[in-house]
Amino acid sequence: MVWSVVWSGWCCGYGLVCWSGLVCWSGLVCWSGLVCWSGLVCWSSMVLSSHLFPPYLQSIMKLKNLTVLDVTKNRLEQLPANFTTLSKLSDLHISFNLLETLPEDFGAMTSLTLLKMDSNHLLAIPESIGKLEKVNELLLFDNMLETVPSSLFEMKSLEMLNLDRNHLVEIPSTVSYIG
Repeated sequence: MVWSVVWSGWCCGYGLVCWSGLVCWSGLVCWSGLVCWSGLVCWSSMVLSSHLFPPYLQSIMKLKNLTVLDVTKNRLEQLPANFTTLSKLSDLHISFNLLETLPEDFGAMTSLTLLKMDSNHLLAIPESIGKLEKVNELLLFDNMLETVPSSLFEMKSLEMLNLDRNHLVEIPSTVSYIG
């Protein structure tokens, strides 16, 4: 097994190492990042699946260049108030957490194309979700939704929507207009 690590890092609190360089394993880039002198980390992708990271999620909000964030299986009960400021996110994976609600301004994350929110405890989806015009895959299965906002069906790029295993008692009348 060929692997190499090229880095110059230091402990930046909470036992985390701030990487500056590439972590490679058999020629595959697993983690690449640049620590800017301003103290901001310029990662574009972060996978923290199953790391039980809720206390550190607020720190992730400083990573304004993130395009992919996976915080699956972290027992998150809520997203930070400023979560929607991650405006460059294209892929968001928040599945298998304990989320019951989403920020009302969730629709401000207009760069999203993939949104995985399955297997939470979501009770409602904010009306602003309809502003996510680039989302082509939306996974909402295995939640506690009784209804969904009509704006959900106005998402122009949506190709795949999974609402299976919810408690839906009503579907907006706009569904009949989906072609």
